[in-house]
Amino acid sequence: MPNENEDNELIECISCSIGYESDDLYSTNDGDRVCSDCMRTCEHCEWVGHDNDEWHNVSDELWCVGCWENDSVYCSRCEYTYNGDRVGINNVRRVEEQVDLVDLQEHQVLQEHQDLQEQVDLVDLQEHQDLQELVDLVDLQEQVS
Repeated sequence: MPNENEDNELIECISCSIGYESDDLYSTNDGDRVCSDCMRTCEHCEWVGHDNDEWHNVSDELWCVGCWENDSVYCSRCEYTYNGDRVGINNVRRVEEQVDLVDLQEHQVLQEHQDLQEQVDLVDLQEHQDLQELVDLVDLQEQVS
């Protein structure tokens, strides 16, 4: 006859360390045993893990690291991570390239404006010097006459 204590041996959830009967635990894809409170499932590929694994929010869904790294797209402008399948990774990359090009063009325009302003400042300085020389000449003529 089996020992009653052997039949009711509790197994700890790998995440929260609380003891559960074997039937009350789930197995993760890594072979860990977790309770229902600690179990997490990737909403993109249905990979099963636990709350101490690394998870990411993608398009308001819980994703595992593998899906996040390979199938999501991060928009630095709106600081949001999107499902690459839904937005089209190639479309997002084209938009990012266009944004980078616009940023570069804006930088070039600002640089040209700054260069022009420096030229205007030089012309103003030269005109001021020329006027000062004329004033000095007029003063010198008045002294001579």
